[in-house]
Amino acid sequence: MSERVIGVIRLSDKTDVTTSPERQRASIENAAAARGAKIVGWAEDIDVSASQRSPWERPELSKWLDHPEQWDALMFWRLDRFVRKVADFAEMIRWCQSRGKNLISATETIDIRSPIGRVIAYIVSAFAEMEAEAIRERVTGSHDYLRRNGRWGGGLAPYGYQAEPLPGGKGVRFVEDLAAAEIVREIARRVIARESYLSIAANLNERGVPSPTNQRNINAGRPVDPRGSWTSKSVTAIITSERIRGRVEYKGEVVRDDEANAVLRGPELIDAEIWHALQREFARRSRPDRRRTSSAHPLLGVVFCGSCQERMYQGWATEKGRPMRRTYVCRSRMRGRDCASPASVSAEAVDKYAEEQFLLKVGAWPIKVEVVEAGEDHRQEVEEIEQALDRLETDRYERGLFAGQEGSLRYERRHRALSDKLGRLKELPYRPPTSTWVDTGRTYGEDWAAGDVIERRRMLVDAGCHIEVKPAGRGKRDIRARLSFALGRHTDSASVPPLEEGP
Repeated sequence: MSERVIGVIRLSDKTDVTTSPERQRASIENAAAARGAKIVGWAEDIDVSASQRSPWERPELSKWLDHPEQWDALMFWRLDRFVRKVADFAEMIRWCQSRGKNLISATETIDIRSPIGRVIAYIVSAFAEMEAEAIRERVTGSHDYLRRNGRWGGGLAPYGYQAEPLPGGKGVRFVEDLAAAEIVREIARRVIARESYLSIAANLNERGVPSPTNQRNINAGRPVDPRGSWTSKSVTAIITSERIRGRVEYKGEVVRDDEANAVLRGPELIDAEIWHALQREFARRSRPDRRRTSSAHPLLGVVFCGSCQERMYQGWATEKGRPMRRTYVCRSRMRGRDCASPASVSAEAVDKYAEEQFLLKVGAWPIKVEVVEAGEDHRQEVEEIEQALDRLETDRYERGLFAGQEGSLRYERRHRALSDKLGRLKELPYRPPTSTWVDTGRTYGEDWAAGDVIERRRMLVDAGCHIEVKPAGRGKRDIRARLSFALGRHTDSASVPPLEEGP
């Protein structure tokens, strides 16, 4: 009975022509025919790294390893197509010997059933692992060089940019994608104006603005994916990355050159003043005590239980199991808190009361907006330089990079540049931003009339409106007698000026 062989084909990069699947297959077929063996199946794993995945972790090969009764030997073009680690190969030899299986190379003197074949196999596998490590270091060094010189190593261009060949045809640079860049600036303005990420995403979808993925498809001449849409996550990912300032990022951190300057790969889509305004807004949104202003609940954070002083939530009064009317209810007991007499009230009546009281008290007053003049604050850049120094020292003393005389000189040059820049930054003065309040020419009443539920609620929250609902007593039918209205300041209204009475 002829030997039953599984042909094993592997390729890390399917664009590699020199070790193409076709070439590997032809060599294996010729070697099997020369041995008088019969190929009973193929394990073809493309775009699979042998340095990162053992034979048992590869989609196609693992299927045959689960059924060893169906074959007698695994045959591969060369050992480095089969494994790249000595440990993986040693484990494979033990596995095969315990089951009476063989490993055969179509182009090398490797046959683990003979002692000399096993010795040669171990030597070849050791060299394969060394070669894989050398390739990894070359690729890592190449990518690091490209990043530090502002050149693109391939992949997807950040949203707002398009890749354009450099003069001479070597490498690419990023230029503005005019339509997408304007969307980036629009998102920045709306975030600074305190609009929620979800609201921005919904509006972009409603207007038919292509999502980031579909914008890349359009630029590349590919079909648009009808399922592609904006989400709060995609909005956040774009607006929180320094890529929109043309900077190169690696693992979430800004890359710096040997002179400690941020490496630029394209033009800034937003200027430094807008970027710092975004940082202030991100900090405000991350505060744990911040009240939500984008809920569809018209009075969330505005209406409170008069018994326990906890906020009231929207609910529905039911009749025969059917929701009949909207209500505001105290849920303190459901949340494990004490409330002597939880309040409940008609939501429609409280909504109307809130509107009447707000317009009565502040409807004619002018609306003012904060105009911020940027100060001088280098603390974030100081922190970035200190982190860059820490990483540089780790690369040399813990990871063993910058070896040899040339590497040592490169390390010293980069370390000196970072240290000098850190010293200069620490000597610069700190000047906080200043702000003034400018009259918009609009009144609260005008904005209320033009606003939707979310915008009106934001006005109530920013004005510090507080409605208290007393528990319903026996015989108390007048809802308004249970309500009280006050203007104050919420904890997240630091950028809202004190309400000033109009003329």
